[in-house]
Amino acid sequence: MDYMFMTRPFWLEMSIPQGVVQNKYYEYFGDKALVLDNRREAINFLSRVIAKMQSQMTDYMKGNNVCYLIKDLYKILDEVFHFYIRQKEARNEMCKINLQNTDVVEVFEDNRNKACNVIDSVNLWLENCLLYQDRAENLRETTFDMNNELFVEMYIYGVASQALSLLSMSRKFGERALFTGIKVNPNMDTPLDVIKYHPVIYFNTALTGNQNVLMHDSELSKADEANFGEGFRATYDLTFINSLRIMSTFQADMLHGGKYAMTVIDKSQFISEVNRYSDGLIDGEKFFDAFVLTKEKIQSQVKNNEPIVWIMKANKYRHELRPFICLQNNRVYISYCAMEQAKRLWSSIFLNGGMCYSNSKDELTRAIEKRNEELSDRLVDVLREKLRSHYVPKVDEIDVRYDRIFGEKEADYGDYDILFYEEESKQLFLIEAKFFSDSLNNSGIISDYEKMFKKNGYYEHCRGRYDLVMSEKDKIKKYLGLESSDEVFAHFLFVSSKPLEIEFQDDDQVVAFPCLSIFDKYVEGKLLPEQGDIPVRPIHKL
Repeated sequence: MDYMFMTRPFWLEMSIPQGVVQNKYYEYFGDKALVLDNRREAINFLSRVIAKMQSQMTDYMKGNNVCYLIKDLYKILDEVFHFYIRQKEARNEMCKINLQNTDVVEVFEDNRNKACNVIDSVNLWLENCLLYQDRAENLRETTFDMNNELFVEMYIYGVASQALSLLSMSRKFGERALFTGIKVNPNMDTPLDVIKYHPVIYFNTALTGNQNVLMHDSELSKADEANFGEGFRATYDLTFINSLRIMSTFQADMLHGGKYAMTVIDKSQFISEVNRYSDGLIDGEKFFDAFVLTKEKIQSQVKNNEPIVWIMKANKYRHELRPFICLQNNRVYISYCAMEQAKRLWSSIFLNGGMCYSNSKDELTRAIEKRNEELSDRLVDVLREKLRSHYVPKVDEIDVRYDRIFGEKEADYGDYDILFYEEESKQLFLIEAKFFSDSLNNSGIISDYEKMFKKNGYYEHCRGRYDLVMSEKDKIKKYLGLESSDEVFAHFLFVSSKPLEIEFQDDDQVVAFPCLSIFDKYVEGKLLPEQGDIPVRPIHKL
């Protein structure tokens, strides 16, 4: 508990001298504050920042022994990932006690964002090291000191890449939609902010994503028996759970439970250790093929003969999924935090859904698509369980076709995911329940928005069904077994599995958009606004 109130800004926590941070900010962003609210100008500015760093990093890798750069990158990953996990655990506790002190939450959010920017950059540049290893030689020194300048550069590259992606992908929504520009101030702790509209939201922003709300951690042990496990086995000829156990054993045995951050061994020893750790249950060669990155594998991810990999968190062969790297001299780098990162990500894909990679189709990706459908069904089940815990329903149905209530129409209005009516309070809950997978990368933020608000998207279909209820009230009352004169108090809801940063209600306040994590508060009338004490619980009298 004390840790929540003892956190400090990121660079202080990481013990990076402020002078180093400031100099690097000036080097890449200049020494003047500026606002670029024209998307094209902002994209051009960020492109120059990124191109400068890509050029410097590529020149360094071409002219030097990349083994030292790999070592420095793993040192950064070790420090930042441990910090990120500690902070995530604290953020979990904050959410449990509903701590929403603005200053405390803001520090945690900023630390999370900076840590993620650094981690994403480190993963990417470890991959690129494999492309430029002509001068690679075995490490001659055993020191594991922090390269402060490289650390700050990894943050700058990460935050600039993220901003560039968000702005570039927002262009298809018009000039004033989503992300529209940037604010740059190299004298601030956070030198770059993306300009966007900030809706009024009611979920705790200390945690994002699905956070195992639909599946419990205990279900991970059954992964091999699920479609996911079968798809994993069909793709890699390995069992999923035993593959993760191999990583855990490397951590416990070779790295002494984290006493050592990393080590380097020969490929032959690596394969031998896998065979020994698994007692023959895992083939070492197949494990190597599945989880070790090589120059050839990274080269296959390079687009259009470009000099480096630049896409983060989406490629099939990437470091956060495949935590070992092997140079052409057959030396394999083994990092404690790289394995921890991979274990957590693979586990999250199983528990929370989402696609493991977007640039390849195989039996695993097809199994994950089925898994996402299962999680959609699970979301409906969870919402009904929550409603039943508060009310005794007269009507409790799922997948109710519109024509059962209103008869055939010229347009197909689809079905109501949940139709739940409680007679005593005369409350009707009509719910559109949608599972949104955790985002692989920045494109996920954009695709979530597009799924919601594009023509014929989720919102348009959902709103059409609710408009039908309001225009033909007698028919919905008849379906519920009521008289035309009876009162009904309707909730028109769109419930997402994870928090979405959108307005809580649409423009004319018909549809409300609670996420699963705040659904109980909504039902109980405990969802309070930013100001005042009147619960946010829009009801429509039919």
